[in-house]
This record gives sequence, C-alpha cells and structure tokens, in this order.
Amino acid sequence: NGVALADDLSVPVNGEMQVTEGLWAVGDMATFPLAGQPVRIEHWRLAQQHGVIAAANMLGEQRRYADVPFFWTYHHGQRFEVLGHARQWDAITFVGTPESGDFIALQCLEDQVQAVVAKGYASAMMQLSQRMKRPLTTAEALELIH
Repeated sequence: NGVALADDLSVPVNGEMQVTEGLWAVGDMATFPLAGQPVRIEHWRLAQQHGVIAAANMLGEQRRYADVPFFWTYHHGQRFEVLGHARQWDAITFVGTPESGDFIALQCLEDQVQAVVAKGYASAMMQLSQRMKRPLTTAEALELIH
C-alpha cells in the first residue's frame, strides 16, 4: 500500500506529523493542519519544528504543532521577517514606511490578521508571535506594535 499524496504531491499529515500508524513526515514534503486548514510551508525552520514534534511522538508523546509559523530572509542586505501564513487577504495595514525604513505590514482578511511581514520592530514581532496563536484583529495588533 502506498501513501496517498495531496494534489501538490505533498504528504498529508495530522497535527502530530503522522501520516499513518508508524509513519511520520515533516518539512517541505508535509501538508499539515494550521488553524484548521491544511497547509504546506516550505522553509527549513518549520521543518526543524516539525522534526522535533515527530521525534517526540515516535517516542510516545502526543505533541501537536501549536505555533505561529515564523521565518526570515535577507534581501539587499536587509532582514525581513514573516509571521503566520496568509493564503489570502483583503487589506494590508502598514506601520512605518517600507520604501525608506523599518516597517510592519499586517495582512488581514475580514479584519483578522493572517500574517505579518516586517523589517525591524523586533519587540513587536516577538509579542505578535505569541498573540497570533489565537485570533487577532487589526486594532489589537496595532496596539501591540505601538
């Protein structure tokens, strides 16, 4: 018996990174539940987090992914950070000016923050990474940023 793949050829797993009894999958190849929706996020940091969860579960624990995805990248000598995973959004609210300095961009859908992109604002990003574990409105996010 083979493993049924998703349309994008990833391996669907449950919140414990388990494919089926005795089989786990993590990282780029895994589609996992995030906020009740199956997602595939291809970033090495998430693969590390998945690996820790899968290993613990192989040893008999019952851990689930309960974090907010976080990753970063460098472009033109600048570090950009991303929190969350927005599949869609209907508004972007900016604090700061992306064209000339540090900024935070809140990607929102129906006034709920889906993801945050930032350059700078380390303290606010740290607070948002914890607060985004439950629904967060634009106004609530702006209070944390200021």
